[in-house]
Amino acid sequence: MLRLQLRRPLRDSMLAIVFSGIPMICLGQGYALPYLLIATLLSGAGSTISGVGWDTSLQQAIPRDRLSRICAIDDFGSFAAIPVGEILAVPLAHVFGYQAVATVGGIAFMAIAFLPLMEKSVRQLTPAKIDALKEKG
Repeated sequence: MLRLQLRRPLRDSMLAIVFSGIPMICLGQGYALPYLLIATLLSGAGSTISGVGWDTSLQQAIPRDRLSRICAIDDFGSFAAIPVGEILAVPLAHVFGYQAVATVGGIAFMAIAFLPLMEKSVRQLTPAKIDALKEKG
């Protein structure tokens, strides 16, 4: 990631995190281990790119005196749904089967990851635009 410079870090982050849903779909569809390993590798790369792009955007765009608070809220929002999903996964798997739940979970993750891209400002934010906003504010 030191050599890769994201031109539109928020857009690239959202596109990269989409790959994290692929291993769930592979599990749900019962693909063989080599496919799951490749999917997991893609997921890890996407997660890394997404994390770096997101964190860089936050650190560049958010004023220093608010960064800690914004990061805390961001982390809370990111992790708040995990226990709910874990609690619901087992009962849903009993009703619909684990393969269906894993497949739908992976597809849902990917669809939700695309949602921020509906916002034009997410798609078009560049480091230069962040600098321009700083100069105005």
